[in-house]
Amino acid sequence: MDYGMYFFEHITPYETMVRRMERVIASGRTKYQDYFLFETKGFGKVLVLDKDVQSTERDEYVYHETLVHPAMLSHPESTRQAYTSYSVLCLYKNNITYSSSLY
Repeated sequence: MDYGMYFFEHITPYETMVRRMERVIASGRTKYQDYFLFETKGFGKVLVLDKDVQSTERDEYVYHETLVHPAMLSHPESTRQAYTSYSVLCLYKNNITYSSSLY
């Protein structure tokens, strides 16, 4: 294992994912939660809230596609969307395909 800083994400009591941190971008505590943002070579930027990985640059689509596609396929007027927070803007990339390809 290379020397440096590592983030250990405990998936189950028997499994842990280890990510080598290239640099820490931000860390702190808000009124509601602890936050930690760092960068890795393999996954890009990683957002951690309360010690749980929320999203990474390289695999955020896995999470967001499971939110977008069922809703967009079941809605009769899928060309109109509203975005209410910054984190939901990641969904926008997937919605473009529905806006342009269905009609």
